[in-house]
Amino acid sequence: MIAIKNIVLDANKRVEAIAHAVDEQSSATKEVARNISEVSSGFSEVDSIIGENDGKLKNVAHHVQTLETSAKNVRQGANTIDNNAENLLDLASRMVKLVETQTA
Repeated sequence: MIAIKNIVLDANKRVEAIAHAVDEQSSATKEVARNISEVSSGFSEVDSIIGENDGKLKNVAHHVQTLETSAKNVRQGANTIDNNAENLLDLASRMVKLVETQTA
């Protein structure tokens, strides 16, 4: 009878040890799940920030394109002014020659 009692007590101790180990494992698993949830939340926040920055980058790209168009227009205007100045210089040169031939 004592041998059976000792076997039952030993089995009970082992069951308690297993239950304690399972409880610790459960706590560790819950901690891992909580950490995964925090990481997931962090990824969501990063994704949101990237989305906001994407919109800002598209806005900057639009402004850069507008500036490029403006620079092209200014360059074309400068070329027109340069051509007009050359034409004016040519006209002035002809007028000087005309005046010189009329006064000579």
